[in-house]
Amino acid sequence: VVIMPVAYVNGVVVRGALEFATIFKAICAGFASGTAPFICTECANCENEKACVLGGKCTTKASNTVSTNTFVGSLGGVAIFFTVIGAALFYRQQMKMRDEVRGILKEYMPVEKNGLTAVDVDTAIEQ
Repeated sequence: VVIMPVAYVNGVVVRGALEFATIFKAICAGFASGTAPFICTECANCENEKACVLGGKCTTKASNTVSTNTFVGSLGGVAIFFTVIGAALFYRQQMKMRDEVRGILKEYMPVEKNGLTAVDVDTAIEQ
């Protein structure tokens, strides 16, 4: 013979350990969307739901949440970091490409100036 505790919430059977949190969540889940009382929305994410219900407000929020200011600050910091890195890489690639083009021009388009060869003078672009 097995005896299990049972509670009825809005005609629905709630079985198992009848702890405060289980019954509280079952009661709050019975309300239609947008019609739940303030206490359900206020105490839904509290670590100690019983203290929240008895006190009327949540004294400690769940430890797995991040404040909005921290989130926005971190997001902004990451965006700035990647912007700076992207700009530096773009500038570096531009310089490398410019040097490569100048080298090709010096090799394939020699320019003579006052009898000097292409090795001794700049490219046509630089003149």
